[in-house]
Amino acid sequence: MRALAVPKPKALRFWAPRRHLVRYAEIFGSASKARAKLRALVPVTDDDTAHAAGPGPPHPVVLRGSRLPWADLLRRVFPGAAAAGIRVTHTMTHADTIPSTDLLLLVAVDLSVYGAGVSMRFTLKYTPLVTIAARVPIGLVGTGLLTAALLEALTPSIVVQVGFGGILSDDLMIGDVAVASQVDCYLTKDKVASSEFGSTGIGFAGEVFRPSHSLVQIAQNLKYAHPSSYAALQVEARRSLERAKLSHDIQPYMRSQKAVEEDGEFSTVHIVHFACGEVVSTTADAVAWLRSRDRKLAIIDMESGGALAAVWEYCHRHARHVETAVIRGCGGYGDDRHDDVIANNASAIHRLAFENACHLLCRVLGARQGPAEQTDLAPPHIGILVPLEEEFSYFFELLTSAPFSVPVRSERRSGRYYYFFDMNGIRCVATIVGDMGLVKMALATEDLRRTLRPFAIVVLGIAAGFSGDDGDVKICDVAIARSVDLYLHRARNRMGSSALNPSGEGRHPPLLVEMQDDPPIEASTELVDFILRDARFAAERDAWRKSCAAEMDIMLAPYRGDAGFDNTASGISLQPELFGVRLASGEPLAAAGEFVSALKARGCCAADMEAGGAAVAYQWMSNTPSEMPAPMLLILRGISDRGDDNKATVQRIGKPGMFRRGCVRNASRLLFFLLTNEAFAALLVPAGPEHEVRPRPG
Repeated sequence: MRALAVPKPKALRFWAPRRHLVRYAEIFGSASKARAKLRALVPVTDDDTAHAAGPGPPHPVVLRGSRLPWADLLRRVFPGAAAAGIRVTHTMTHADTIPSTDLLLLVAVDLSVYGAGVSMRFTLKYTPLVTIAARVPIGLVGTGLLTAALLEALTPSIVVQVGFGGILSDDLMIGDVAVASQVDCYLTKDKVASSEFGSTGIGFAGEVFRPSHSLVQIAQNLKYAHPSSYAALQVEARRSLERAKLSHDIQPYMRSQKAVEEDGEFSTVHIVHFACGEVVSTTADAVAWLRSRDRKLAIIDMESGGALAAVWEYCHRHARHVETAVIRGCGGYGDDRHDDVIANNASAIHRLAFENACHLLCRVLGARQGPAEQTDLAPPHIGILVPLEEEFSYFFELLTSAPFSVPVRSERRSGRYYYFFDMNGIRCVATIVGDMGLVKMALATEDLRRTLRPFAIVVLGIAAGFSGDDGDVKICDVAIARSVDLYLHRARNRMGSSALNPSGEGRHPPLLVEMQDDPPIEASTELVDFILRDARFAAERDAWRKSCAAEMDIMLAPYRGDAGFDNTASGISLQPELFGVRLASGEPLAAAGEFVSALKARGCCAADMEAGGAAVAYQWMSNTPSEMPAPMLLILRGISDRGDDNKATVQRIGKPGMFRRGCVRNASRLLFFLLTNEAFAALLVPAGPEHEVRPRPG
């Protein structure tokens, strides 16, 4: 009889993590009573001999190089990397250790995929930064404690966690790279009480950490301020993809397929919110539950919150600043698609995601010095504030391509990137605010005024539009704010009250607030009237309408025959128009008909989430005595949706972001036509030779 083959116990897959726990416990030295118990869980293996010797002198942690694929992967991404042989103990001081370390790179890897832990020492590509890369364990607690020990030992000035994470948002695709603007440890301080918290029985509390804004800004602006570096990043992503040799069934989930077809990007950089917890998200319901706490959550991991918490404590304890970043390649999904899509290609996809994250890390830290600053420039005539990077990409695309083809120069001043260009002799500067919200816009407005002192400030981006006192504002029209209504300012939250719906019938409005009747903040009337009525701008107005209509025709042509396409029902303008409106501006995003009805009752025809911040800053500047005269304010909003329940349906027409791109281009085109108008230039710029507008030759 043939002997039966005995399968390898599945439990062996957990040996490597347990071995790591033994090493991790030894950070605390011989006083750790848990060490013996932890060792008892771990079988003796060849690479663990030093840890299986039993009682004796304390043996410090050795984070050593590995012959397993993980070390090879690090060397491939970081040429010149070599085993560091760092010993970490609880009594270690900086004087006892290796020479100065600039960058601590915390690598979060699944031990069952990559094997034993390593530390490696090298100079980071494109930088002079002396770097130690160390593997951290899975989970917040282990990562936090190991990070704390390494911080005390190495005293780095920068700490970056790099790895791969699970996708929570459909805006991201496999192989993209996500940079955390904030990390939400969503399980921290939560309460489990089924009688209190509905279907899940869990009440959120959580703790949110923010990585360094300086590094987030570099990542966000890399494509525009360092175009050659970003192009090289795409080449590296393509090479990593070629090495990965993924199966064809993965292609629909990757941006690379579109890159090949359309000469586009192989890996897109996203600045997003991270969720971090000990629990792996594996279902659509789990993702929906997470995003009920924060609809902007886009990536989930299990370590970054622990690392950021350790750095926060270290900085507080030593009164020392340490820059931080969390960079994750998109290596899977947080819902049911993970097993369906990733299972047969997990190792290759994880490696691809990790490599892309590491390549971005090198490019970001290589750009820390920023573009050279020129201090002898005259103040710009006009400063342009664009809320989001996506909106800026459409603005920048139109600015730098035909028929405008304007050269742009970037600078980094006071921690913010500015993009300088001239059009018809008018000096202009644009910047990305970087996020939604009134406060972010207000602070960016003040930054712009204090740093560069422009004569006029323009807020340019997207908004929701609807019918009202000023007309029927449709998708791809452009709304010019005559005034800004801060509809939530001093409002009263009346949830649970019958005062707003005394009959008890029908649905309650999404925002059960009692709004005040404060007067809106007026924008610069002379600029608005010039755009809408001045005969000197009539030719440009007509040219703008024709140009926008022609582009709309091209944009919508492939979809006119689709069953779901109805431009009238969807509120899409085939002949974009200009509207002077009362603009509602507040923190919430408008995506419900009843909410829109409440805004229409206040006389508004459009709504956004940022312009109110610029309006308050403008009012502040106008009313505050200063040596700097207050600039004029112009708000241009391309209409991307109707702000109602059909918003998601409209956005599914055509390519992702098609209407956002179209309406931002319409608003940008209007601004560029303004800048080429001589009468507008005279209206914009104060009299005097120092402010003279000099058209470029030809």
